Amino acid sequence: MKEMGCNDSRSSLPVEPTERELRYLRGISERNAAKILALDAQSIALRHELEHKRRGFALLAELSVSLRRRAGYENIFVPVARRINAALNMQRTVVLTPDGEGRFKATVLQGYPNDKRELVASRSIEVAPELLNPDRPALVTGADPTSRLAKFREAVDIPYFISSPTFLYDNAVAAILITGRVAEAPPFLSRLGASDVETVQAISALLSAVLVEHRLEDDLRRARDRAEKSDKAKGEFLANMSHEVRTPINAILGMARILSENGLADTQRHNLDQIVHSTRLLLRIFDDIMDFANLDAGRMALQAAEFSIRDVAGRVFSIVEEQAKSKSLLFDMNVEPDVPDAVIGDSAKVEQVLFNLVDNAVKFTNKGWVSVRITKQASAAGSVQLLFEVEDSGIGMSEEQTVDIFLPFNQADTSFTRKHGGTGLGLAICRSLTDLMQGEIRYESQLGEGSKFSFSVPFGLPQDGALGEARHSGSKDAKAPKTDVLESFKGMRVLLVEDNVVNQLIAANMLSSMEVDVTVANNGLEALEALESGAYDLVLMDIQMPEMDGLTATIQIRANPKHKDLPIIALTAHALPEDREASLKSGMNDHLTKPMEPEEIYSTLLFWRQQAARKNNEERS
Repeated sequence: MKEMGCNDSRSSLPVEPTERELRYLRGISERNAAKILALDAQSIALRHELEHKRRGFALLAELSVSLRRRAGYENIFVPVARRINAALNMQRTVVLTPDGEGRFKATVLQGYPNDKRELVASRSIEVAPELLNPDRPALVTGADPTSRLAKFREAVDIPYFISSPTFLYDNAVAAILITGRVAEAPPFLSRLGASDVETVQAISALLSAVLVEHRLEDDLRRARDRAEKSDKAKGEFLANMSHEVRTPINAILGMARILSENGLADTQRHNLDQIVHSTRLLLRIFDDIMDFANLDAGRMALQAAEFSIRDVAGRVFSIVEEQAKSKSLLFDMNVEPDVPDAVIGDSAKVEQVLFNLVDNAVKFTNKGWVSVRITKQASAAGSVQLLFEVEDSGIGMSEEQTVDIFLPFNQADTSFTRKHGGTGLGLAICRSLTDLMQGEIRYESQLGEGSKFSFSVPFGLPQDGALGEARHSGSKDAKAPKTDVLESFKGMRVLLVEDNVVNQLIAANMLSSMEVDVTVANNGLEALEALESGAYDLVLMDIQMPEMDGLTATIQIRANPKHKDLPIIALTAHALPEDREASLKSGMNDHLTKPMEPEEIYSTLLFWRQQAARKNNEERS
């Protein structure tokens, strides 16, 4: 019974403290659960944000590679719009481009039904200024009032969007990128947020960079095309100008030569000499202009071949000697014994530089002397560097006059050059030609005491150390060939292909004086007919002719195996480097330019005559 009493006393204890504890624990549990749910929601949002950032980074990396290979608005924006929708869970993306009238047109639409696509594409859309701020993209979500950008949202048919403009290098708007959704359904489709804005802004910046790069490439391409067209037009103009100027000059000099062979009174001969002198001066000025234009355009190329330094010096001396004698100048030219006679280089350009410097020295020296000296400056295995020095006791130049002495159109003393002529291009051409030959040109001068110009050029050396047979080693003076040389021309059959009647007369007269048998063809077609009906030892071929030009005729001649060894020499007023290349490419053996110089014609015919004789001897043996 006592135990029963004890049990009853325990059951009669109050229960209020236990209920309070339960309520307390329940409150704590509810609060903790709320916190857990809040943390979970934050975690989900953070995961969404991180996922959006990851997708954004991945999309940017993908686009940065793929967009570089594309060109044009459509090729750039279409893949961007498509990838934004897929990568960022966007429902619609539209690209607006300026229509040129202050409004915009939808040029790229992704995610639109066909009816909506056509409707949006047909609209002329007005864009609010806030949509053109590259530093602050526009963001419109369900949290914004429906009145915000309402007309624009309706025009592009995207209620919730991010907008960011794309600019070109001249701050012109290239496009506006708008991407977004037609509905928001959190938590399954979260609202557009900061990570989405950052991604769209970065894509817009990338598009700007790509478009600027493409625009610059397009501008560069167009500029290059314009430059190439301009260069081609300039080349064609120079070629036509060369032909149109050289043709009448050839006629004047040729007819003057024919006239000089007749008995003339002293006064008549003096007047004829003045005509020839003035014509050659005109030709030299024209050649300077053409050379400068070719050098300036980068069309001048070196033609390396074996030649004789002493022959070059001799030709320059013979050309300038009469002018020096007329001024009673002491004129000497010395080539040192250790200078190799046979070198490999561009003889024409070496001769041109040397002639310009010697001619200037004689021109600007009224009394005293002009001295030319050629020495060996250095040598190595297979090469030699020669120094050409031209010194005079002429008017000289002051320090101020020599500042820009090698610039084009510069003349140290315009009052003196007005008296003696000149274009101011001579020294500029000398400098450019020396640079082209990997050489160097220098000068020393004192006003009233004279000048010294020098240039050094590296040359190759022939392997056997002996000079091969030169083709054009004669002087450019119109001297008749020696009797024994004339004998070698007797019976030689030459086909002259030339459409100009005066040029035909001049060339035929020149060749007939060499006892060459000449047949004239007026164009390429007649040349082909002549070769079919007769045999010839050599063809002198003009380039520009009616019906069939010289290049086409040469190609057709070479197509016939029996004419594969027939020497065909261009004799033309086309004097540009590319003209020579075209002649050789067509199958010609050489390229001579008008005006026709008798000595050059003689040496060319002699060379090919000797070549034919050598070949015949080899075949007999």
